[in-house]
Formats: sequence, C-alpha cells, structure tokens
Amino acid sequence: MSAKTSSLNFAKSLGIFGKKIPSAPRATTMQPRRLPVQRIWPTWAIVLFQFALFGSVLAFWEIGARLKWIDVFFWSSPLAIYKMGIIFFTEGTAYVDIAFTFRSTLMGFFLGTTAG
Repeated sequence: MSAKTSSLNFAKSLGIFGKKIPSAPRATTMQPRRLPVQRIWPTWAIVLFQFALFGSVLAFWEIGARLKWIDVFFWSSPLAIYKMGIIFFTEGTAYVDIAFTFRSTLMGFFLGTTAG
C-alpha cells in the first residue's frame, strides 16, 4: 500500500474526501483588532471602589478577630499588626532585618547564578 493510497483512505475515513477545505484568510485583508477605548467606569470610580473593597475586607477581618470568629493566634487583627509595625519601625530593628534579608537575597541570587 503506497503513501498516497493510505492518505486517501485516511481522508475518506474522516469524511473530508471530495470536500473543499476553506483556506485561512490572508493577513493583508484582515483588519487588526483594537481594544475598546471607551471605559464603562471613570477612573475615580474604579479607584474609589478598590479602596472601599480593601477597607471592607480589613473591617470584616478586624470584626472577625474581635468576635473570635477567626483564630487570633494564626490570623491576628489588622489593628494589632499595625501597632506591632509601628513598634518594629520606631525601635530600629526593622531596618537591620530588612538589610539582612536584602543582603542574603542578593548573595543567594549571585551564588545561584554563578553555579548555574
């Protein structure tokens, strides 16, 4: 059985024998797709909605922590995290820890790049 015969049998089994297969349109005739220019919502409304959503998530988190709906050991409260962040930055230990982490990250990156 030749290659031509097997391809004809394959085309017959698919049911495409004798049918004209449409060719793809030429690239020069197609217009490029454009993104819509007009926005449905104005920018100020989107930003306002994003801040409101963020604030409501924080509020529900704080309420859940105070009413013991969530375990404060694992998920603390946003107010406690904020107070601890103030202490962390005013005592000066935050900058030492950030510098150590940054230095370790750079060293790991350069060692990994060199080894790779």
